[in-house]
Amino acid sequence: MPAQTIIKLRRDTAANWDTANPVLGAGEPGLETDTGLVKYGDGTNTWSVLPYTVASTIRTKVLNQTGSPITKGSVVYITGANGDNPTIALADADTEATSSKTLGLVDATIANGAIGYVVEAGLITGLNTATATAGQSVWLSSTAGGFVYNNPPAKPANSVYLGVVVRAQTNNGAILVKVQNGYELNELHDVNAGSPSTGQVLQWNGTAWVNATVDALPSQSGNDGKYLTTNGTVASWANINVANVSDLTASAAELNILDGATLTTTELNYVDGVTSAIQTQLNGKAATSHTHGMTDLTAFEVTDPVTGQTLQYNGTKWVNATAAAGGETISSFLLMGA
Repeated sequence: MPAQTIIKLRRDTAANWDTANPVLGAGEPGLETDTGLVKYGDGTNTWSVLPYTVASTIRTKVLNQTGSPITKGSVVYITGANGDNPTIALADADTEATSSKTLGLVDATIANGAIGYVVEAGLITGLNTATATAGQSVWLSSTAGGFVYNNPPAKPANSVYLGVVVRAQTNNGAILVKVQNGYELNELHDVNAGSPSTGQVLQWNGTAWVNATVDALPSQSGNDGKYLTTNGTVASWANINVANVSDLTASAAELNILDGATLTTTELNYVDGVTSAIQTQLNGKAATSHTHGMTDLTAFEVTDPVTGQTLQYNGTKWVNATAAAGGETISSFLLMGA
């Protein structure tokens, strides 16, 4: 039976690899027994600097023409291309230009004028994530090339999601990169709000949402209880004048809202057709049921009548008088009663 050769990889737990932090030989593999991840040495860099070999990690070849080295873990954005490779610079959340084209995190330090790689998606290791907690979100910061944990920087900084912390450690922290660039309002397909100014609003013009200026209302101070009106050009406050209201249609219930009144439709119909003050129309009118005395009648003048007197016509009016002893007839006086 032929001899069998068993090849064993250099292996240890992730924590022990981090503690030892050795330099692996060029092409020498190192296995983390508790995570299943593998790194290959290059004969120069320590364990913490080496990337994991992960098939799902997407790396993009880029060129650094910034004039300075770009260190490992820096967040970069695409600035252009040189005909062979995209060019990059440090991303920054403070401006649209330096955040909207965020590409990812630099996999290893790239010298000025050199080619390197940026992790667009997938795992990047060998970072200092000691201030984070595993599972926290990672966001582009307002410091060029930097990132923050858990919350994006305060507005008006742009919110660019970079991924999530996989491992929180000083030398071998890991971030799963998945860049999601935030959007400006004007980048939405149905918004065209170019050069907005303070106080403007979004207004639909039939095709898109555009920025527009809304006429300011006149001051409300001292105008309590008034209503807003316009002459077609200028808006102003005005007092409510019922005399100016015509063709008003309202139910009894609606009118009852006015000044706490409680009226029925029948009661309201009593004033139908009234064109002036009701009290003015009632003045001088007699009640339906009333009592009059003799003195209230016209063409009569009764002064201190006594028992037995009669009413006699004196040629002008009827007056009370004592009847003569004889010669009077029933046609010439009215008996007042004994």
